[in-house]
Amino acid sequence: MLNDKDRSLLENKIIAGLFLYENFFLKFYDFNPNTEDVFYSITNREIYFAAIEYFIENGYPTAPDVFTQLILKNVNEEVKEHFISGPSRSEATNDFNIVLKLVEDSIERKARRVIEAIDKKRLTGLEYTESLREEMDKILLEKFECYKKDNRNNEQKVNELLKSIQRIREGGTSDYIPTGFNYIDDAIIGIPKSHLTTIASRPGMGKTSLMLQLKRNFVAQGYKPLIISIEMTSDQLLVKDLSAYSQIDSRKIECGNITEEENSLITEASRIICENNYFIEDDATWTVEKIKATVRRYLIKEKIDVVLIDYLTKIQTPPARDRYDLSIGVVVDSLRALAKESGLPIVILSQLNRDCEKRLDKKPILSDLRESGSIEQDSKTVLFLYRPDYYGITAEKLSDFTTENNGPLKNQEYCEVIIAKARSGKTGIVPLRYQREIHSFENLTKYNNDFSQPSNQQKSIKSYYENEPDDFPI
Repeated sequence: MLNDKDRSLLENKIIAGLFLYENFFLKFYDFNPNTEDVFYSITNREIYFAAIEYFIENGYPTAPDVFTQLILKNVNEEVKEHFISGPSRSEATNDFNIVLKLVEDSIERKARRVIEAIDKKRLTGLEYTESLREEMDKILLEKFECYKKDNRNNEQKVNELLKSIQRIREGGTSDYIPTGFNYIDDAIIGIPKSHLTTIASRPGMGKTSLMLQLKRNFVAQGYKPLIISIEMTSDQLLVKDLSAYSQIDSRKIECGNITEEENSLITEASRIICENNYFIEDDATWTVEKIKATVRRYLIKEKIDVVLIDYLTKIQTPPARDRYDLSIGVVVDSLRALAKESGLPIVILSQLNRDCEKRLDKKPILSDLRESGSIEQDSKTVLFLYRPDYYGITAEKLSDFTTENNGPLKNQEYCEVIIAKARSGKTGIVPLRYQREIHSFENLTKYNNDFSQPSNQQKSIKSYYENEPDDFPI
């Protein structure tokens, strides 16, 4: 942490530089920092405010312009004397790293004050740790919101959008993260950044396994996922991952009933997992504020690319609500706002109510989303999982599909991803292979002889499901 004398010298250098280097001034103005984070000195703040007022009315200010503005504002003599004896005589800088250094020092000072305040409470053990973590998360949340502001004008936004479109045409990054499932990506492009995606089903359909498969697919593409697991521990998720990578039944891994050959496969799978760049937070209790603080901490520290939450109704809701569905609505809206502010795609898992099981085919529709219509409203994409075998139903035309290894598809492996809502895509049904014993989902490689051709996907899906209800047209 900087001492007061060194910090004062750096502040004066910045003030002097603002009125000597126009590009430095414009960059500082565009950064739009919390002035208290950069200028602890109240007099320096007064000088900066006077400079901004002049800039808005007349354009870039020089030192004499700012001094004149101070006189017109009728500031006290102390401010004018400081301007003459301090910044005006300091060595000017245009090094923006000094600005960032002062912001970091401000955050450190605030953190130290928080620690001192907690120490005075004489807390011990876990209570001390939890209190400290909660207060530190608040600091990160506050600073994140402060420096995540968008100050671009309309022209800048349009120009940057056009540049982004051009980058995508040239093979660059887009506003979507591919799921790794070819025909899902053909329909919805991928998981949308800055938005919510909901994956929902009845219990036992494989939501958590699909989440882990998405995580593996994201990692394989070079993305950094964060999993917030409220339902399962990180060890339980790790067993599922080991099972998927080693192709060994997770029940055998859990009970240790494995051969030497299988043990070697598990060891090799563990090496792969250790090399993967992903993160798991698995506390038993989560509030929206805790999720927001955790996401922002990982975004700042680890530069994560996507968040997966398992699952929605396990998140603690505000106690003051008379109706639980309204409380869930508050949670969903907060997560939607977090996705928009952070620019991250957020995937939430959710349960469906029992209404779908009253239908003859047991297939879910949007009104089956449990507890709250706000889930449908606030999610840009909604996907349902449906396995006919779970209800003792035999899927039709299984012979039309082959696995990635060109093997036959079994009825118990057949799983449908129902794209029930896609604000920037097409709704419909995409079949996948689900191997429940190893928690793995994979593409199917044949589909009415055209399934392996993505360019024919819209036609082939429509023709195969031509007798399906109009809720899911592709």
